[in-house]
Amino acid sequence: MKNIFALTFVVVALFVFAACCENGEVVINNIPEPQALAEIDGLFHQFDELGFSVVFPTSWENSFGIEIHEFDNEDGVTRFLSVFHPATRAELERDYVGWLFSIIKSPSVFYENPHGVILTRDDDYTFLANLPTDVQWNYQDPQSESAPEYREMSEQIVYVLDSFRLVD
Repeated sequence: MKNIFALTFVVVALFVFAACCENGEVVINNIPEPQALAEIDGLFHQFDELGFSVVFPTSWENSFGIEIHEFDNEDGVTRFLSVFHPATRAELERDYVGWLFSIIKSPSVFYENPHGVILTRDDDYTFLANLPTDVQWNYQDPQSESAPEYREMSEQIVYVLDSFRLVD
């Protein structure tokens, strides 16, 4: 019985170790450290209808798409900005893939966000960043042209969210 437990432990440990590896190297944390706003060289976008601005990395130029949506609910109107990677959508020939993140502006009574972070709140609204909970890039094709760019962009989302500012 002890041997079965030990063997199970070793097999599970190997799977965990393999899942934490990328190209043979252990990846502990592949999210880059946020830069100070003064150091961000990027593409400034102000969304007056949503009440905020963000800066996208310069390397994203001509590589991302934006959709703005809104819907009514019992607490008021919720609006959100959805940022996606068009090359992934084109390669996989499907809508609703290649999603990088969303920034949601919702009435302040809005729920805590289980899949992202609350960026800020005021008396009227909560601003949330929502991140994908599933794979959004072409992970099945080793020759994928869009996957490396999507993965690089997803690692830079922290810069965009760090640049989030409310506008008057």
